[in-house]
Amino acid sequence: MYYKKIVGKNVYLSPIDFNQDPEKYLEFGTNRQIRYQELQIPISQEDSKNKLEKIANNAFSIVSNDNELVGFCGITKTILYNQRTDAFLVINPNLDMDKQIKYGKEGYLLFLKYCYDFLNLNSVIAKNSTADETLKEIYTTTMQYLGTTSLGSFMNNKYYDTDYFQTTKSTFGKELENPILLPGKSYELDNNKGVLPETIKGNLIDLLRPNEEILNQNNINELMNFLNDNDIAIPFGEAKHNWYPKSTKDYLMKNTYWIMKGERIIGVLNLLREDTYNKVSDMEYAILDKKEHNKGYATEALNLFQKALFESNYLNSLVSGVFDFNHASQRVMEKANMELFGIRKEGYYMDGRFYDMFMDNNSVVKSHSK
Repeated sequence: MYYKKIVGKNVYLSPIDFNQDPEKYLEFGTNRQIRYQELQIPISQEDSKNKLEKIANNAFSIVSNDNELVGFCGITKTILYNQRTDAFLVINPNLDMDKQIKYGKEGYLLFLKYCYDFLNLNSVIAKNSTADETLKEIYTTTMQYLGTTSLGSFMNNKYYDTDYFQTTKSTFGKELENPILLPGKSYELDNNKGVLPETIKGNLIDLLRPNEEILNQNNINELMNFLNDNDIAIPFGEAKHNWYPKSTKDYLMKNTYWIMKGERIIGVLNLLREDTYNKVSDMEYAILDKKEHNKGYATEALNLFQKALFESNYLNSLVSGVFDFNHASQRVMEKANMELFGIRKEGYYMDGRFYDMFMDNNSVVKSHSK
């Protein structure tokens, strides 16, 4: 049974109904090859229920006024201190196309308004496979087109490019000027996931998977002080953290790779919000020791990292956001063949104001063409 929580003209948003929605979630996901951000296609009704439970506090059923389930919408990857989030939307493929678009658009606009008015978010982003024309139509009439990344979406046993869309509290509801988006390319690539090497040797530095024995040989207090230094923390996006020896050690052991100069840890490389189904991930990096800046270590580390990711078949696409004031990191991205595909407006909050984020991308297809 659906309860009207947020009411529009033709549809309303209702809390997830766990008596009937898991079956529909399974049906919609299977029929359209949908994945909801890091939540993969459910494989059973029990699996579907478990996946819905993970997002239920930040998701709604979209229901028509005649109580027909239109779809689901919600948010994932929310970073509260930056007031930004990723949104997802899935529409019932059994509805006729006019209803999918009309009701989907109205429900999604109700949801965006909820994000800004009730959750006090400032920036919402959405991603869509270039193969999904229904969601493309909805997103281009409700959000601003941000850019397109190479690969990043897996549907019908093929990989597709991914369109990004955005809106902010200050631009929501204003007239949109979006380009006509062409159908995306499809790629037939190996869907089996490879394994990353434990060590990657470079000319200036090496990359090493976390190793407690090596970590214990390093100075934890020194690494903690690096992370607490605002010259490092703010460009790295960690300005709100207060690091202690234990939290520093726990964080370092969760890194994807350490950047090593000899036996000393001087930096980190991390995959964030890794999407194993679509073989795409966000990324962060930092040279933690300021004395080791401007020596080419970051550029070599990123090049080694990407080469390992793509050649091992671990990922197909890599995305990274750089704050607009971090000019040094923007130059590193360029040297490491990460291409700017768009600018996320007001995606980072610090000292009473919002900053834009430069969004970069590289993929196995792009890297092979260089």
